[in-house]
Amino acid sequence: MILAAVRDDAYNIVLLLHILAVIVGFAPAAVHPFIDAQLQETPDARMAFLRRAAANGHRIYLPAITIAGLLGIVLIIMSDDVIEFSDAWVSGSFVVWIAIMGIVAGMIIPGEKAAGQGDFSKERTVQIGGQISTLLLIVMLYLMIFKPGA
Repeated sequence: MILAAVRDDAYNIVLLLHILAVIVGFAPAAVHPFIDAQLQETPDARMAFLRRAAANGHRIYLPAITIAGLLGIVLIIMSDDVIEFSDAWVSGSFVVWIAIMGIVAGMIIPGEKAAGQGDFSKERTVQIGGQISTLLLIVMLYLMIFKPGA
């Protein structure tokens, strides 16, 4: 009976929202490099794209990543002690989530904003931040799917 809460309708709805928030929050990591590459030949369009990307980072992507983490906390609370905050995979996921948020807020968004204003010296920072956050997402997915130490 203890597992009933883990897979009941309310839990599944929160899980769905959690996964949806992750998809929304990390979509730019998959899509933006391709758009940027296509706009290399048109500097004005590229700067407009980067300005929009930075604005969306503040309005959409970073809030989605934040909501994904908060919904993860709600899932743990709803799990009726099946999942504990002290589980190694949960603790590791929190550390990775915080690191990703720092990279997005401290590297990617400011770099996109600067590049959108014509300072392309920050371009490499955006690329590195995107690569690191993507790698960390893979680590976080590994922790959540395989649950090492559980």
